[in-house]
Amino acid sequence: MPILIIVLVIAFILVILGIRKIYYLSSDPTSEKDFFPPIHHESKPLKEAPAQLPFSQFGGTINDVTGVNRTSIYGIVQIKTEDDLKNALQFAKQHKLTVSIAGAKHSMGGQEFATDALVLDMRGFNQMTVDANSKILTVQSGAIWHHILEYLNPYTLSIEAMQSFDLPTVGGTISVNAHGLDRRFGGIASTIQSLRLMLADGSIQTLSRQENDELFQAAVGGYGL
Repeated sequence: MPILIIVLVIAFILVILGIRKIYYLSSDPTSEKDFFPPIHHESKPLKEAPAQLPFSQFGGTINDVTGVNRTSIYGIVQIKTEDDLKNALQFAKQHKLTVSIAGAKHSMGGQEFATDALVLDMRGFNQMTVDANSKILTVQSGAIWHHILEYLNPYTLSIEAMQSFDLPTVGGTISVNAHGLDRRFGGIASTIQSLRLMLADGSIQTLSRQENDELFQAAVGGYGL
């Protein structure tokens, strides 16, 4: 009889532990997802971040939303204005750094971050206006679709083409020419009137099907290349 009690107690404990493990694995994350140990070959940036650039992280690593593509980087710069972007490109050129562009980090597969790159976090570059009569939205590339839909709702307007969830940024969506569920519109390219694109030298060009068409076709769906 005592042996049976011991077995039942052990079984009860195992059941409780199993339930706790299931709850842990199925519950919402309590911190940023990350499934890999620290990277030991991190680059060694300057001892102090330069004053002219709004660094939010200096050195260390970055990951995408999967948590499985952790990459060693030079640092992360918060982009809010065109001047921020131009200064970051100049800094990267001076220090011979590769540049990676990040939005909501839903472009996955390991291609999104270059090792030891200067990462431009575009989420603060998110201003938008709408011409309700012509139904044309003018928006900066770091804006998240969820916020755009909230912005358009009072105008009783919505988006013709976007992916089926609203967490990525406009820039990320354009870079992959994402499509949604509506077969009438296909990829987002069909809804784009024009783009303003900053080149590596800091100059800005307007791209459309009538102006700089070749660069327009290369930028939309070009994965930022």
